[in-house]
Amino acid sequence: MDNTENTEFSADDFTSLFDSNGLLKDKLEGFNENQKKLRSLNEKAKDVQEENLKLKNEVKAWVNRKGQIKLAQSNIDNSYPSEVPPKGKEDDKTYQERYAIAKEFISGWRTCIDEFEDYQKKCDEFGKLFEETTQKNKDSINKTLSQLSKLSKLSLPGGSFHPLIYRLFKHSYHTKSRGCCNLGFFSKLNTMYQIENLFIEIGVNLNIYQDDITATEDKIKEYRELLDKTVLKLNRIRMARTPAYSNQAQQCFVCNRPYVFIKWCKFCDIEQFKKQFSNWGSGNPEFDKIIHDSQLSIKYPNGFIQWIPYEKFVNVEFVGRGAYANVYKANWVEGLGTWDYALGKRVRYPNTPVALKELKNSIHIGKEFLEE
Repeated sequence: MDNTENTEFSADDFTSLFDSNGLLKDKLEGFNENQKKLRSLNEKAKDVQEENLKLKNEVKAWVNRKGQIKLAQSNIDNSYPSEVPPKGKEDDKTYQERYAIAKEFISGWRTCIDEFEDYQKKCDEFGKLFEETTQKNKDSINKTLSQLSKLSKLSLPGGSFHPLIYRLFKHSYHTKSRGCCNLGFFSKLNTMYQIENLFIEIGVNLNIYQDDITATEDKIKEYRELLDKTVLKLNRIRMARTPAYSNQAQQCFVCNRPYVFIKWCKFCDIEQFKKQFSNWGSGNPEFDKIIHDSQLSIKYPNGFIQWIPYEKFVNVEFVGRGAYANVYKANWVEGLGTWDYALGKRVRYPNTPVALKELKNSIHIGKEFLEE
């Protein structure tokens, strides 16, 4: 627990220094500025810690996706069990090309996950270090303020610096009178020097605090840029924009418009979706509209929703009940269709495991479920 952060000091705690007869009355403005800077740095430190936590959560989300590699690897192993075309696919002229692309895909994905895990480790390390240095800086500054408070209360009778100290200090420079030491002048002068040094120390500690915050901000910025680069690299890999495709055609041979992704023409794909609209229906106009909108606004090959009739599922098993639906697990006979960039079409993976929701009163499902 951070105990020092709750320690607050103000000029009122040092009246013997800053009142009209105080030794450091001319430094009141500077003291108040330092206190203002300390409060500002404490708030800035909180902001930096929150920003680092946000970055860590983003990195963690990407690290957690490594489980998706297993499914991709399984699908690839089923489709491309060996570098040489298996029995029955000897005449498949694109097999070896797709095999090489698949291996490159998995290798690149694993590299990205390794980078995410490295970022996660480093974010944890410098986040912990920043918490420790922040606490240390707060402790140092508040310790100095506590010492200053105690020194300001060192007494002649009455519990505070007596104006006599100030007069004696002037006296030592303007008179040759003997006997000043009999009044404890040098002891009080030493205390004054200590106070002056503590003021200097506060300024130094504030600068150190500021430097630590700035260094951590720079570190967070650095790792965010690295994260963005790795995310971009992974997305390019997942979208098959890899070196293996560097010599691929860049225009659709049907409509002559540029491919959005390798061998994928968004415009032709949308036209194919439109032609199929009359061939299916969920029975719920609102559902149908959501699916239509998804397909008409597709931005990448696998980014759309589709309607699958119940009879396309087998091995259906009950899992649990929800507010709007009963939940089941099953196998999708035709399987998930994903875009094959070598063939330029969707390839299905039969018997894909899926989760199903049996809607309660689906014809009259309301806005709440749709938003869910």
